[in-house]
Amino acid sequence: MQNLPLKLSISTHREAGYRAVEVEFCELHKYINFEGFYSACFFNKAYRKGENFIGGNTILILDFDEGLTIQNAQDIFKVHPYLITTTRNHQKWKDGKPPCDRFRLIFPLKEPIDLTGIEFTKLMTYIINVYGSDPKTCDAARFFYGVPDGKHLYNFEGELFDWRHWYNQIPPEPERKRYKKEFKPCDSYDIDKLKRECAQMKRFTEKQTELSYAEWLHGCGVIAFLPNGNELVHFYSCEDERYNEAETERNYQDVIGKGATRCSTFYPLNPLCHTCIYKGVLNSPYTLGTDSTSVLTESLPVTPEELERKINLKPNLLDSFHNRKVSFHSPVRRDITETLQDNSIQICSDIEEASEARFEHIKAVLESMPRLVAVGSTVV
Repeated sequence: MQNLPLKLSISTHREAGYRAVEVEFCELHKYINFEGFYSACFFNKAYRKGENFIGGNTILILDFDEGLTIQNAQDIFKVHPYLITTTRNHQKWKDGKPPCDRFRLIFPLKEPIDLTGIEFTKLMTYIINVYGSDPKTCDAARFFYGVPDGKHLYNFEGELFDWRHWYNQIPPEPERKRYKKEFKPCDSYDIDKLKRECAQMKRFTEKQTELSYAEWLHGCGVIAFLPNGNELVHFYSCEDERYNEAETERNYQDVIGKGATRCSTFYPLNPLCHTCIYKGVLNSPYTLGTDSTSVLTESLPVTPEELERKINLKPNLLDSFHNRKVSFHSPVRRDITETLQDNSIQICSDIEEASEARFEHIKAVLESMPRLVAVGSTVV
């Protein structure tokens, strides 16, 4: 058992450069207690990402941050060979919680895992729920910090951990169609406007199968605060085969205590926020579904000076709008004529090539102002 061949991924970078290394079980701690990062999973192109998961795991890792002592773990898991290694915060204060045993339990497996990333997440979620380890470590792109000064201990006795036995015990998922029902519109919130105005939330509600875990997590952090938020989180999440009712409910309970996801949280996830018309104006996408007369007209400008400041235009750019062609940072140009006088707006636009972002930005701000008037046969 001590010489059992195993594999794991290691890297000196959190995201990239993960390479598989082979090691005998009795030497596994050398690749855990080091200055770097490791994972039980393997990834295409050596890039740690859920969709790059390729299976083949020969070890399974449970992370315990509280509730279970090392002595308890030794008694509970003595029927399996394992390696216990302490983490960086072992017997230290963490997030306001007092010192306690904080460690990882690493099991050599009876056979390599031959699941997809989604199936692997379901397996880990189930095992984690049974043993009460850290629920945040269930995904197929999970990594762990190496701990050079970590302590370790082995058990070489017992039967190898049979992941397939656990996978066969996972109960069938509930019928998704029970969440497929019409939600009555709520007078206090316009979800259609939220989807129309925010590209992130449009993607969340219409492209569930394409979302990364982070996109789903933070999207739930907006939807959760809507009327019927709990049902809506399940309603949209169950479109994806990765949907797990227990995990989704746990995520809902977690985000509801933190406040709606802020726009700045979405920025690094994808490029959708880069050209958002409300960037720097709103704190959270949630605001976009509230009553526009009470929110947008109060938060957006009604004078040329405020307009210039809010939409971050260059100095004197507003003056150049009058009967002139305006050149924007992106390769699009438009003819725009506007008159701002006594809170009445006249806009004339002739679209030539494409600067959708900047033009739509200006248009949206102006539309939110009072007494919008039509120019010719077109209302903009």
